[in-house]
Amino acid sequence: MEEKKNAIDLTDLIARLLSRKKFILIWCAAALVVGLVVAFSIPKEYRAGAKLAPEYTNRSSVASLSALVGIASSGLGTSSTRDAVYPELYPDIVESIPFLTGLFDVPVTVEGEETTLFDYLLNHQKKPWWNAVLNLPFKAVGWVVGLIHETPEIPDDAPVDNFRLNKKQMYVVSALKKRLGVVVDKKTFVVKLTVMMQNPVIAADVAQKVLGELQRYITEYRTEKSRQNLEYTKSLYETAQADYFTKQKAYARYMDSHQSLSGLSAATESERLRGEMTLAYDLYTRMAQQLQAANAKVLEETPVFQVMQGPSVPIRKAKPSRAATLLVFLLLGFCISSSWVLFGKDFFTAVKNR
Repeated sequence: MEEKKNAIDLTDLIARLLSRKKFILIWCAAALVVGLVVAFSIPKEYRAGAKLAPEYTNRSSVASLSALVGIASSGLGTSSTRDAVYPELYPDIVESIPFLTGLFDVPVTVEGEETTLFDYLLNHQKKPWWNAVLNLPFKAVGWVVGLIHETPEIPDDAPVDNFRLNKKQMYVVSALKKRLGVVVDKKTFVVKLTVMMQNPVIAADVAQKVLGELQRYITEYRTEKSRQNLEYTKSLYETAQADYFTKQKAYARYMDSHQSLSGLSAATESERLRGEMTLAYDLYTRMAQQLQAANAKVLEETPVFQVMQGPSVPIRKAKPSRAATLLVFLLLGFCISSSWVLFGKDFFTAVKNR
């Protein structure tokens, strides 16, 4: 009896829908029209991507480098530590303000004219028409709040200060965060980079720039300490070299000017100058070895990146999907009209009876 009752109810619902099929079709047609307007109002977006396989594990070539340049004897050490900037942190690096502001000056071409990525995102973006309508209340509230609480604003032409950005700079930073994507495979540590732009060529150019900047950032971080040690060792080497050359010239001049003398004082002075030259030479050779070791250390710490897939100019848009938009609006129109046919009259009757 229960199954029979349910079958009767379902048949009744279908009959009620068929009795108002013209009404439902009109709603579906109207929804399709609205869907067409929405679908063609959303600007086209193009996605450019790249895949990067960074070096994550410590390399085993330290021993060979140590044998070649004598790292062990130089005091630099051969122990290595786990990389502090591991691939899981790459998305946070790309979303950081210093990284994003570093992309402001990337050159792009818009309608045949050279400009910057900052200007492109600020002044050359197409937006749906309803954005202006929806933003009016927020602009009005912001204007009223600005009248009540006056806060000093940073000039629009102020240089970029990562500690304090002006409104336009913050807007571009937010836009870049939405358009850049970095996903890391936790098993293989392959980094997948995506860039979404309204211009396909600009999307590929920005993807190439972000790829290079990410590699440069990681390289500088990994080698910063070694490069500082290299600069310090280089300065010591140059000082030792200059001191050795000075001592060598002083000994040579003294020997040339005292060749005919055979006194004890001349021999003593000759031995002193020769000893100073020898000590300076020993220091000079040790510093040369340490300089070679410091160079090797920088090479050792420099990470290796394998670009598995480089950016290329996309030929098809990534969004919007007009077919999906039309389908959503069609289903929405059918659901609204069907709900009205099935439950609208009963709802208003119940409200009226109350």
